[in-house]
Amino acid sequence: INTVGIWVIDTALTQCKKWREYIPNFTVSVNISPKQLEKKSIAPQITRLLAKHNLPGEALILEITESSQLDENEDVLSVLEKLRCSNIQIAIDDFGTGYSNLGNLKNIHANILKVDRVFIRDITENGYNYNLIHNIIEFAKANSLKVCLEGIETTAELLVISSLTPDIFQGYLFDKPCTPNELEEKYMKPGSEKYT
Repeated sequence: INTVGIWVIDTALTQCKKWREYIPNFTVSVNISPKQLEKKSIAPQITRLLAKHNLPGEALILEITESSQLDENEDVLSVLEKLRCSNIQIAIDDFGTGYSNLGNLKNIHANILKVDRVFIRDITENGYNYNLIHNIIEFAKANSLKVCLEGIETTAELLVISSLTPDIFQGYLFDKPCTPNELEEKYMKPGSEKYT
């Protein structure tokens, strides 16, 4: 996983560098395995890749699955601290579905909470989910965290959650996964037939 993980980050940064020609502050998010974070060498490897591509740390967001009990591992916390010192952002993916506790957030010092789709689904009929997301966003804002709401698939869901003013919306409503060329044609090249 470590070799593949480094290749993925290198490939993502290569693409990020190219897309910064269109969008100067473009950032790329990469999922990182808890196993990778157990390796003390991962932080210098990632900072070397950023230097190789002449990118600042802010260009990279590392997404960690929230189900991992990261706050109990001193080696992982040390690696996360080194990554933060390079201005790499840390996102907690699938927030609310796994090993949730406020101590975990305090120790990890995440920048972004990605609230899982399980709380978005049925939000048009479920006041509990709406209130829960509202509380997460208020907590996040009070602690200088950004919030991404994942898995938005319908206009009705978007209309309901827009009033909660999260920082980032994500989901199939906006687009499905596509190739780099398709993404460029749709969102970065105004002269393209597919540009939206």
